[in-house]
Amino acid sequence: MSSLPQELGCLASLKELQIVSCEQLNSLPDSMQQLTSLQSMHFTDCASITALAEWLGSLTSLQELVFQKCHAMEQLPKSINGLKKLKGRRILNCPQLKKWFKSVEGTKNFDKIRPNYE
Repeated sequence: MSSLPQELGCLASLKELQIVSCEQLNSLPDSMQQLTSLQSMHFTDCASITALAEWLGSLTSLQELVFQKCHAMEQLPKSINGLKKLKGRRILNCPQLKKWFKSVEGTKNFDKIRPNYE
Protein backbone atom coordinates (compact mmCIF):
# COMPACT_ATOMS: atom_id res chain seq x y z
CA MET A 1 0.00 0.00 0.00
CA SER A 2 1.51 3.33 -1.02
CA SER A 3 -1.15 5.64 0.43
CA LEU A 4 -4.06 5.63 2.84
CA PRO A 5 -7.47 6.82 1.64
CA GLN A 6 -8.44 10.45 2.30
CA GLU A 7 -11.75 9.10 3.63
CA LEU A 8 -9.88 7.83 6.69
CA GLY A 9 -10.41 11.29 8.19
CA CYS A 10 -14.18 10.73 8.13
CA LEU A 11 -13.93 8.08 10.85
CA ALA A 12 -14.47 10.65 13.59
CA SER A 13 -15.05 8.05 16.33
CA LEU A 14 -11.94 5.99 15.53
CA LYS A 15 -10.02 5.34 18.75
CA GLU A 16 -7.17 3.06 17.63
CA LEU A 17 -5.19 2.91 14.40
CA GLN A 18 -2.53 0.35 13.57
CA ILE A 19 -0.58 0.75 10.35
CA VAL A 20 1.31 -2.49 9.74
CA SER A 21 3.62 -3.63 6.92
CA CYS A 22 2.94 -0.67 4.65
CA GLU A 23 6.44 -0.61 3.25
CA GLN A 24 5.59 1.77 0.38
CA LEU A 25 3.65 4.24 2.53
CA ASN A 26 5.63 7.48 2.83
CA SER A 27 3.07 9.92 4.24
CA LEU A 28 -0.33 10.09 5.90
CA PRO A 29 -3.35 11.88 4.41
CA ASP A 30 -4.02 15.36 5.79
CA SER A 31 -7.61 14.30 6.48
CA MET A 32 -6.31 12.30 9.44
CA GLN A 33 -6.00 15.50 11.47
CA GLN A 34 -9.77 15.23 11.88
CA LEU A 35 -9.36 12.04 13.96
CA THR A 36 -9.70 13.94 17.22
CA SER A 37 -11.03 10.85 19.08
CA LEU A 38 -7.93 8.81 18.21
CA GLN A 39 -6.29 7.54 21.40
CA SER A 40 -3.71 5.07 20.10
CA MET A 41 -1.59 5.03 16.94
CA HIS A 42 0.91 2.28 16.09
CA PHE A 43 3.30 2.11 13.14
CA THR A 44 4.93 -1.29 12.49
CA ASP A 45 7.17 -2.19 9.54
CA CYS A 46 6.56 1.09 7.73
CA ALA A 47 9.90 1.28 5.96
CA SER A 48 9.29 4.40 3.83
CA ILE A 49 7.90 6.90 6.35
CA THR A 50 10.66 9.35 7.34
CA ALA A 51 8.59 11.89 9.32
CA LEU A 52 5.04 12.78 10.32
CA ALA A 53 3.22 16.02 9.55
CA GLU A 54 2.85 18.89 12.02
CA TRP A 55 -0.90 18.27 12.15
CA LEU A 56 -0.12 15.30 14.44
CA GLY A 57 -0.40 17.85 17.27
CA SER A 58 -4.10 18.31 16.51
CA LEU A 59 -4.84 14.73 17.62
CA THR A 60 -5.61 15.97 21.12
CA SER A 61 -6.99 12.64 22.44
CA LEU A 62 -3.83 10.72 21.52
CA GLN A 63 -2.53 8.80 24.55
CA GLU A 64 -0.20 6.26 22.95
CA LEU A 65 2.21 6.51 20.03
CA VAL A 66 4.30 3.48 19.02
CA PHE A 67 6.90 2.99 16.30
CA GLN A 68 8.22 -0.49 15.65
CA LYS A 69 10.67 -1.42 12.91
CA CYS A 70 10.23 1.91 11.10
CA HIS A 71 13.84 2.08 9.97
CA ALA A 72 13.50 5.26 7.86
CA MET A 73 11.65 7.35 10.49
CA GLU A 74 14.03 10.20 11.22
CA GLN A 75 12.11 12.65 13.41
CA LEU A 76 8.79 13.68 14.92
CA PRO A 77 7.03 17.02 14.50
CA LYS A 78 7.41 19.68 17.21
CA SER A 79 3.64 19.82 17.58
CA ILE A 80 3.76 16.53 19.50
CA ASN A 81 4.80 18.56 22.57
CA GLY A 82 1.25 19.93 22.68
CA LEU A 83 -0.33 16.50 23.15
CA LYS A 84 -1.20 16.77 26.83
CA LYS A 85 -2.75 13.27 27.09
CA LEU A 86 0.18 11.48 25.46
CA LYS A 87 1.64 9.06 27.99
CA GLY A 88 2.72 5.97 26.10
CA ARG A 89 5.62 6.48 23.69
CA ARG A 90 7.58 3.50 22.51
CA ILE A 91 10.27 3.21 19.90
CA LEU A 92 11.21 -0.35 19.02
CA ASN A 93 13.97 -1.04 16.51
CA CYS A 94 13.88 2.41 14.85
CA PRO A 95 17.57 3.36 14.79
CA GLN A 96 17.21 6.70 12.99
CA LEU A 97 14.44 7.93 15.28
CA LYS A 98 16.28 6.80 18.39
CA LYS A 99 19.41 8.58 17.18
CA TRP A 100 17.41 11.76 16.50
CA PHE A 101 15.85 11.76 19.99
CA LYS A 102 19.33 11.58 21.47
CA SER A 103 20.62 14.39 19.24
CA VAL A 104 20.80 18.05 20.29
CA GLU A 105 17.71 18.90 18.22
CA GLY A 106 15.67 16.01 19.63
CA THR A 107 16.70 16.77 23.21
CA LYS A 108 15.98 20.49 22.84
CA ASN A 109 12.56 20.10 21.19
CA PHE A 110 11.30 17.14 23.17
CA ASP A 111 12.47 17.69 26.71
CA LYS A 112 8.99 16.96 28.12
CA ILE A 113 8.17 14.04 25.85
CA ARG A 114 10.73 11.30 26.25
CA PRO A 115 10.14 7.94 24.58
CA ASN A 116 10.64 4.52 26.06
CA TYR A 117 13.13 2.55 24.01
CA GLU A 118 13.01 -1.20 23.82
